[in-house]
Amino acid sequence: MHAYYLDIAEVLARRLAMLDHPMRVDVSTDTEEKARQLRVIFPDAIVRVFPNRGSDVYPKIFGFEAEHAHHDVVLHLHTKRSAHSSHLAEWLPFLLDCLLPSPGGVNAILEAFASTPRLGMVSPSHFPSLGAATNWGPNRAIAEVLTWVAGWPRLPDNGR
Repeated sequence: MHAYYLDIAEVLARRLAMLDHPMRVDVSTDTEEKARQLRVIFPDAIVRVFPNRGSDVYPKIFGFEAEHAHHDVVLHLHTKRSAHSSHLAEWLPFLLDCLLPSPGGVNAILEAFASTPRLGMVSPSHFPSLGAATNWGPNRAIAEVLTWVAGWPRLPDNGR
């Protein structure tokens, strides 16, 4: 989890607490002060501080790379807040309802991984309020290179 907003980290802690699966929580943040508070919210977690460059991307890919290598399934959460637009206020609850809906819903997601060995990722569906904003923008060129290097299929030509 990348935790920039501590109040949302508490919401995520409550969602994770409903699960009856063994798990380890790794948390990244951008200041030592937040790290101290996060160690209270997640007392058993590994908490690390990283510069807030690329927000959650660097910690997710490089900051916990060794820890992720020991797991078959990794859930990535981010304390997302979109205060710039009121029509995005329900985006976080929507994402949580997709990824951590209930103990039974999480079991269904884990079963999808267990029954489909080639399944690489499960993600939330399109959030309706985003509308036309769901496009690659300037990230497309980078994604094309990454898919080519990984040997994955070409990206769709529709820009989404």
